[in-house]
Amino acid sequence: MNRNKVEKRERQEFVERPEFSVERMLIRNQGQGSSVESRRKRFRFENLEVWQAARSLNRKVYRLTREFPSEEQFGLTSQIRRASVSVSSNIAEGCGRNSDKDFAHFLEQSYGSLMEVASQFFLAQDEQYVSLEDAESVLEDIDSLAGKTVALNRSLDVGSSKVRLK
Repeated sequence: MNRNKVEKRERQEFVERPEFSVERMLIRNQGQGSSVESRRKRFRFENLEVWQAARSLNRKVYRLTREFPSEEQFGLTSQIRRASVSVSSNIAEGCGRNSDKDFAHFLEQSYGSLMEVASQFFLAQDEQYVSLEDAESVLEDIDSLAGKTVALNRSLDVGSSKVRLK
């Protein structure tokens, strides 16, 4: 058996282990949602509640930023969209890794991107590109998703990467 086949089989065996901690955060109501969500899921990350929430945040961010001034197309609009997409992308990339340590690293990157989106929505609201109501809605979604991301990260079998103060 060649090396690639062995590595692929070993990776598959690792992912299929019942103790793999990602399973704790699967979507609870998989039968509900849009027709896109009801299709067969090809990738493990599609089943993660945090990824689904990040995807929902992406749709909201794109919808709201369509209304930003045209002079912000290559500035704030682009930056908010890239940060928002980074949230779901890092969750997906981390889920595809072969260790909890790697997954935790990508969840931390995702969390950082969430904080970036939050900060940028404060600026968008300050500049009156979005209403206070819309900004609060996005910030509530970010707060909820941040909590889920932290919970998933804590469920992984890795030590804290943060320095603890006494």
